[in-house]
Amino acid sequence: QPTPASAPVVLFLHGFMAIPPEIYLAWIEHLTKSGNIVIHPTYQGLAGLRRAIFKDNCVAGIKAALARIAEEKRVVADTNSTVVVGHSLGGYLAFWLGGSAKELGVPQPMAVFCVEPASFRGENFATPKGAYVVTLCGNDDKTVGDNAAKDFFEQAKKEAPDKAALVRVYTDAHGDPAYAAGHIWPIAGTRPGAEGSESVTRDAYDSAILWPIFDRLTALARTGRGDLKTSLRLDLPNWSDATPLLHPLVEFGDGETYPAPPGKVRSIPSGYQDMGDFGMATYLPFSANSAPIVAIVLPPGVEKTREDAARHFCVELAARGMAAQLLAPRSNEVNLREMVSKAACELYRLSSIAVRHNVAVICAGDSAKLLPANLGETILDREMATDISCLVLITPCKDEPAFAGGVPTLGLMGEGDDIPPWVTKVTSQPGSMLHATGNGAVGLWNSLAREQDDAASTIFLGLCRKMGVENPPDPYFYRVGTVTTGN
Repeated sequence: QPTPASAPVVLFLHGFMAIPPEIYLAWIEHLTKSGNIVIHPTYQGLAGLRRAIFKDNCVAGIKAALARIAEEKRVVADTNSTVVVGHSLGGYLAFWLGGSAKELGVPQPMAVFCVEPASFRGENFATPKGAYVVTLCGNDDKTVGDNAAKDFFEQAKKEAPDKAALVRVYTDAHGDPAYAAGHIWPIAGTRPGAEGSESVTRDAYDSAILWPIFDRLTALARTGRGDLKTSLRLDLPNWSDATPLLHPLVEFGDGETYPAPPGKVRSIPSGYQDMGDFGMATYLPFSANSAPIVAIVLPPGVEKTREDAARHFCVELAARGMAAQLLAPRSNEVNLREMVSKAACELYRLSSIAVRHNVAVICAGDSAKLLPANLGETILDREMATDISCLVLITPCKDEPAFAGGVPTLGLMGEGDDIPPWVTKVTSQPGSMLHATGNGAVGLWNSLAREQDDAASTIFLGLCRKMGVENPPDPYFYRVGTVTTGN
């Protein structure tokens, strides 16, 4: 009250079995108080599990709601300013609806927001034409993961890179209780209170991240003022000790990212830098005063898909305040110690931040062949001295390298796999350990991908803290890195 003459439309698509609008009522009330007509089609009902019926019911519900609004004549629905948001199964339907609206006879959305969308691989949807498309996933979402969010983003950025973004929200456990980025965190229900409705599940992730993203996306689409990169840089509240809430990591269609504090990630240069016997790609936190170095060594001749995934891992490390270097040796004759030192010196020369001289090295698979006997010795250079402070071996090769210890080492193997004797030896030294998990090497990667290896994640966090990383990457980052860069 008072009712406006006309109002723009929000299509709000609920998640699987989250049928009653009361489940999302705090968010719906926020949208209506912002001047929107919210249409919440209960597309599931008793339809069982047939997605075709979900789609039919969704369209029928939207059409019925618009017809009823027109019949009641209390407010005119401005369907030219329609946007759509969906959670879980609703996020899947939101993308489908955005690409098929014209053929279905429903309003064409100006913006599509897919929140933790469900994944049904193998289905091909038309890309929403002319619309802004933002997909969002949570790092602790064990229900749908991030497959659909990434797939929809990749599809949308091909259509209009300046109108596409992928938002990754991370659990922030800085305080108690933690803000968990699981599958149900977008739910914000209400119950009757003394003075109207009272939210029972709303938290800072709703009011500071989820709702503002959609509000800003909606305003951008409807007004045309501004751009997506500016709209998705959020002003976040602080914990009680003045530590900022973690900013989501946002990837835009042109490849640029806007990560969590300490700032934007930048790469120097954008591709591999030719360092003679190896290539180097470097990713830095934009605004940090200093940063520890993490060097990820790929095996020579690694396939393109794993190289791309390793680049993404570097971006996520840089988003948490580390200088991440992706090193690609061109042969098995390269001395890893000298390669890491040369890369660190080049980083020191090129960067505007003070890199710390202690380097953590992550070796995957056959890259362990490059480990020299003198790995732990300090390398003196004209510009800096380099120390390798810790080593992580991920399903390392069976061939014994010259390295025999001297650096704290974590070995990760698949449970039941034959552990090379040299790995047993170097992980038996003080400050080192061997961790086996999963059903064989493949099982190790799969268990990490399914977020079932908290012990290994904790070990990796400990190594990061040993390097003086104040805000180390959470276990999700670790899982991404190991799953995608190992054998």
